[in-house]
Parts: sequence; structure tokens; C-alpha cells
Amino acid sequence: MVLNISGPGGSGKTTLIKKTCELYPNNYSHLVSYTTRAKRNGEQNGLDYWFIQQEEYESYIDWELTRKSSLGLYGVKKEDLFNYSTQFLITNFPPNGVIKMRKLGLNVKTFFIDLSVEECKKRMMLRGDEEQSILERIEKDSTEVSVENIMKVLSNDEVFILNGMKTIDVLVSEFINKSKNLLFLE
Repeated sequence: MVLNISGPGGSGKTTLIKKTCELYPNNYSHLVSYTTRAKRNGEQNGLDYWFIQQEEYESYIDWELTRKSSLGLYGVKKEDLFNYSTQFLITNFPPNGVIKMRKLGLNVKTFFIDLSVEECKKRMMLRGDEEQSILERIEKDSTEVSVENIMKVLSNDEVFILNGMKTIDVLVSEFINKSKNLLFLE
């Protein structure tokens, strides 16, 4: 089963994914996306993203599984969505990416990390994002990655809301409990 983590920039998606996979490596694995954007301070190639050049990206990645931002392109190889050995594969796509994965026949459930714009902006500033990049991200997220849009694009039974203001340990615990319950509902 594919578990998609969605939310605005700075909401804690990467932190939740890393911590979950670190604590439960036999049950959860993360599909590392490819990107053409510059590496942020502290990010590691192959762990956070696969950082590649535009030309390599264009010849390597499926365009139907690509999203574009002001910073660059993000995407995955289609075959990677089907080649995982854990109970759950964790991805990080906006709502339209979830729809594309479903069209490929994947069973995808989305977990949305809800967090105020002010808190997201604060977190993006703390991680060193540039002011212009933050403003562009907030603008894009207000329409594409909001609770309202998620609920409009995806059905309610496929979206689980997580409170981004909770500590990472509480967030991971809620995510684990909700995702394991999905196995009993299938």
C-alpha cells in the first residue's frame, strides 16, 4: 500500500517520513524523488532527493509523475512505485500526483499535515529558504496543497488529517496507528 504525505512547504513532511522509516524500517520505506533544484543545507543525495541535472531528468523520469515548482522539477520513475519490499511505501505528492498514481492501479491513501501559513513560513525561514522562494511556495500551496483542495480533489475516506503543530514523536505515532489500521479496512 502506498501512503502519500502531503502538506504545505515547511509542514514537516520530510521529517515525518524520515523519522517513520528510521523507527520502522521493516514496515515503511520512502520513495526518494528526483529533483533538478539545488540541494539545501544538510540534504544528502539519495536520502532526501536524487539531485540531477535538467538534461538527465528529462531522459530519466516519467513526465506524468512530475511536478514543477519555482525551484525545479520533482518526480519519480514509474517502476519505483511498484518495486518496494516493505508493507508500506511512503511518497510525497500533491493531490494531482495521487490521482496519477491511482490511474497506474496503485492503492494510495493520503495523510495531510495541516499547519498555518505563519508556522510554515517560520519553519521555511529556519531551514534557510530564500524569502522569494518562501513567498512563491506559500502562494502555490494556498491553492494546490490546502485542506480544502485535498478534500475537493480526493474523497474523504482517502485523506487523513494530521496536526502539524504536534511534536514529531506524536505525529509519527498517529501516522503509524492510522496507517496500520488501514490494513484491517482493506
